[in-house]
Amino acid sequence: MKNWIFVCVLALGLVGCREKAGSENSPGDAESEAAAGSQSTEIKADELAEMLQARPGLVVIDIRTPAEFAQGHIEGAINIDFLDAGFAEAIAGIDTGAPTAFHCRSGGRSGQAERVLEAFPFAELYHFSGGSNAWSDAGKPMVK
Repeated sequence: MKNWIFVCVLALGLVGCREKAGSENSPGDAESEAAAGSQSTEIKADELAEMLQARPGLVVIDIRTPAEFAQGHIEGAINIDFLDAGFAEAIAGIDTGAPTAFHCRSGGRSGQAERVLEAFPFAELYHFSGGSNAWSDAGKPMVK
């Protein structure tokens, strides 16, 4: 009986690997990957600062509350409150073809929001997990 279970598990594993390997060359992969969403890359304050200089089209989403945003934010950032019921709908209005970075105050909310953002087909998605605290600690400017 144990041998039979082992053979079944092995066969299922091989079939699963074969299907995955076979699907890599299937037409429409870009469409299926886009439908599946995107993966974010974690960046630090210095990396975000360099990207802001080198890539003027970079979209920065500050997911803190409007009150936190008003106290100071990265220049050019747009505020989409993660705690707002319409967060996902607001994210859906962002141009997913533009490189996009997102952050909160210290990484807690942005860590939770990461799953929501990764559900969208962003071409480039960056998670600045240190948030506005790390930005300020690195001596980077905030605007009101």
